[in-house]
Amino acid sequence: MTYTLDINDTFQLRPEVHFVSVSYDGESMNGLLAPIPVLYGVGDAFTLQFGPTLGLSLEESSEDYTNFALGAVLGVSYAFNDSVYGQLRYLPQLSNSYTGGEDFKVRTNTLSLSIGYNF
Repeated sequence: MTYTLDINDTFQLRPEVHFVSVSYDGESMNGLLAPIPVLYGVGDAFTLQFGPTLGLSLEESSEDYTNFALGAVLGVSYAFNDSVYGQLRYLPQLSNSYTGGEDFKVRTNTLSLSIGYNF
């Protein structure tokens, strides 16, 4: 789910909410991902995207892990027409999901290619 808010002729804000399911070693975890990209128009059809991303795990976590993550969104998009667009995004997690006493980091980084349709 997305909503696009025009800031001016060049910039837009597009807060989004995504349901995500991640599988690793036969285990699945569900969560919500909320990127809040600023879109910078480059020409008539291309935009650059950048901004924060918030993540929330919907699973019960152990005491050494947090259910909240802070990340970023970096991407590009192309509008084929007024309704159809494609985008390529990289979403690196900036915060460490591991809160235990050991010295290591647990982060999720995502690369996505998508086609969208605006109603």
